[in-house]
Amino acid sequence: MHDRIFSMGLSQACWARVPLLLGLVGLQLGALAHADRGESAIWEASLLAGVAANSSDISSAEADEFDLAISSDKSFALAVNYLQEYRRDDRLHYEYYAAKTHSQLDIHMRADGGRTVVNMPIYYLHVGGTYELAQAGTTLAPYVGATLGLARFDPDGFDALNKFSMAIAGGFRWPITSSMGLRLDARALATFLSPQASIFCADGCVAKVDSDIWWQYQVMAGLVFVF
Repeated sequence: MHDRIFSMGLSQACWARVPLLLGLVGLQLGALAHADRGESAIWEASLLAGVAANSSDISSAEADEFDLAISSDKSFALAVNYLQEYRRDDRLHYEYYAAKTHSQLDIHMRADGGRTVVNMPIYYLHVGGTYELAQAGTTLAPYVGATLGLARFDPDGFDALNKFSMAIAGGFRWPITSSMGLRLDARALATFLSPQASIFCADGCVAKVDSDIWWQYQVMAGLVFVF
């Protein structure tokens, strides 16, 4: 088992830059759109940090060989929103959402009691939208939203797993000035798996999927910049 754990630093570093690069492209396009269309074109960029938890539903690829668990903790995200239209005082945004969750794959070998903990960052690249509900007498604006896209599980020493995923979201935006505010965001992200499929493979596979959907839950807060 230990011989199969090797460094994948270069590949992970390249993947980790993808959300940032796409976000910078989105902001540049936003600046151009704002210049062309005036004040009606409003973009927001939210930098978020928080925590994550998940429901792990995997088992050993070989019966009774391993005990497996996935744990998650810190999460970071970039959300880029474009004001698509006003509906009375409510606002409808398109949203691009990129996130990274620090996670670990815990492999406990039953035969000799050996244990291997593998770093396994989980990345999300999603597009979708949010619907912001205006509240009389306050600038605090609650919203709900939904996105869909790609989830990537990238454990050190094993093949990465790319799967379709979607999310439902809710939270609050709180403008402080015309160009900056605060945001609280909570999401439930569903990644769609193939039951009984073998995953996390190198020379062999260590895990098998036991359910159709793998859930992760994120709660984050951060700054919103308006352009």
